Amino acid sequence: SWPIAVRSKSTVKRESGAHLPSFFRSASKPKKRRCQNGKRNLKGRRGLKKLPEALKNVRVKKKILIVEDSENNLDLCMQILQGDYEIMTARDGREGIEKALQGEPDLILMDLSLPEVNGWEATRQIKKKKRDLPIVAVTAHALSGDEERARNAGCDDYLAKPFLPKELRDIVERNLKKAA
Repeated sequence: SWPIAVRSKSTVKRESGAHLPSFFRSASKPKKRRCQNGKRNLKGRRGLKKLPEALKNVRVKKKILIVEDSENNLDLCMQILQGDYEIMTARDGREGIEKALQGEPDLILMDLSLPEVNGWEATRQIKKKKRDLPIVAVTAHALSGDEERARNAGCDDYLAKPFLPKELRDIVERNLKKAA
C-alpha cells in the first residue's frame, strides 16, 4: 500500500520521511466559498455555466430489458444490441416484471413463451403500471392472429423469430423514437 502523506507548510512528507513536491498536497479538501447568489461553491470553480456545453456531445445509452428464456436467443440479441445500448436481462416472466418495474428500462424485448409467468401476462402486468414503456414481442409465435394477440396483450410491436440483425436493430430504434 502507498505510504500516507502528512501535510507540512511547503512540502508533503511521507511516513518514510521523504519529501514530495507541493502538488501532492491536494489530498486535503478544497476550500469552499460563497458565490454572489449565496450558494456554496468550490474555490476556483465558475459554477454550472459551462455544463450544458460540455454535455452536448455526451450520449447516454438507452436501457433495453431482454426477457428471454433461451440462452441462444438471449446471446444473439445481446450480440446485436450490446455496443449501442445498455442491456438488462431476465430469464422468466416474473423476473421480467420485477426488472421492468424497478430497473427503469427504455424498451423491453419480450419473448411470449416464458416459464413462471408467460410473456402475454407479463406484458399485461407491466403495462398496468407503465403504459408508455414500449414492449416489443420477439417470439416464435408466427401464426396468423399471434401478432394481433400480442398487441391486445399490450405489445407495441412484434418481431417473429428467426429474424435478421438489421430487423432487430430497426424495430428497437423505431420504438425508442416513438417513445421519446
